[in-house]
Parts: sequence; C-alpha cells; structure tokens
Amino acid sequence: MTMVIAIVAFVGRTAGRILLAQDWSSINLFTFTPHITHASNNKKHLPNVFLSMARRKSKSVERWSMCPALHDDVSRLLEDDDLCFDFHPIDNEKCIREYDTNVMGRFICRNRSCHAGGWSSKKVPITIRMYRNDKYNARVYHQRCRACQSLSRPVLDDSYADRVAYRLKKWRGIQMEEPTFDRRSKAPHRKDLCEGCKAGHCKEVDFEE
Repeated sequence: MTMVIAIVAFVGRTAGRILLAQDWSSINLFTFTPHITHASNNKKHLPNVFLSMARRKSKSVERWSMCPALHDDVSRLLEDDDLCFDFHPIDNEKCIREYDTNVMGRFICRNRSCHAGGWSSKKVPITIRMYRNDKYNARVYHQRCRACQSLSRPVLDDSYADRVAYRLKKWRGIQMEEPTFDRRSKAPHRKDLCEGCKAGHCKEVDFEE
C-alpha cells in the first residue's frame, strides 16, 4: 500500500512538472508572439517613416513665403480710406481675386559655405490675393544666390505695403495714384534665379494696370 502511494505521489509530481513546463511554454509563446507581430508592423511601416522624413526635408527648401509681420503696415495705409482687412494666414489659392506685381527687397545667402553675401532686387515678385470676408494675403517669391544657387527669402521694404494696400483699395473701387519707386537696377533680372519667373508670376511690365 505504501508502495502504491509513493508511486502515485511520484506520478503526480512528475505530471505537475510537465504541466508547469507546458504552461511556461505557452506563456512564453504568448508573450513572444506580440513582439514578433510588432516587429513585423515596424518593418511594414518603415518605408512610410522614410517617406515622411523625405517630405519634411523637401519642405525645408521654400520657394515662396508670406509676410504676416507686415500686416500692420498694410492696415495703416488702408485706414486712410476707411478700409479694414484681416490677414489670411492660409497659403492657398481659394481666393476671389489675385494680382501679380513686383516689390523691392534685399536677399542674404544663408549658405555658410558661400561667400557671396547678399544682393538687392527691385523685382521681387509677389501675388496679392483677396478672399471672402475682407481677408487677404500675398505670396512672396524667393530668389537663388548666383554663386551657390541656394534659395533665399527677401527682407522687403515699404514697397510691399504700398503695393498691397494699393491693390486692395483698387479692388474696392477706390481711385488713387499708383505708388512709384525707383525701378533702375544695376544688373538685369535673372529669370533662372527667380522663383516667381519659374512659377509664371513675375511681372515683366513696370506699371500697374
């Protein structure tokens, strides 16, 4: 009888070890499987990560920009004729009117390895756009450095506010004299360096219509 009890106890302990081993095996398999799936998902989405990085890198090279910081200058000129416009911060083409013209500004090459410094331009293309609910913005096109071909954003003078305010007033039916500035340039306009020319928005004539 004692022998039978010992055999049963031994078999029970052995079965318990086998069951325990099977349980650990199933637990390891269960916990390991999600990691495999997660790694598989990472590999699946890896190209999208690189694509997103490439898109962010391409966006860093801007061919145009807007100047909301100059809105106050435009507003002061509009107040002379009791007009009030808000700056439309979204750079889109869902406007009701648009007009291409040129202003003056200065460019500084941001390429640290380039020793060209900067240059001034009396033909900086801008596209003035009017939106519904008395809103506007203006897209300012950049230029490339002659020495290294790097894109540069201009620092604009008062001609920007003058031109934008003039166009908005004219669209509102206000008659006024066209703003003038010295159009003489020391060097010819390089169309190959002008992003406005490439986009078809550089004004070739020297007067407002």
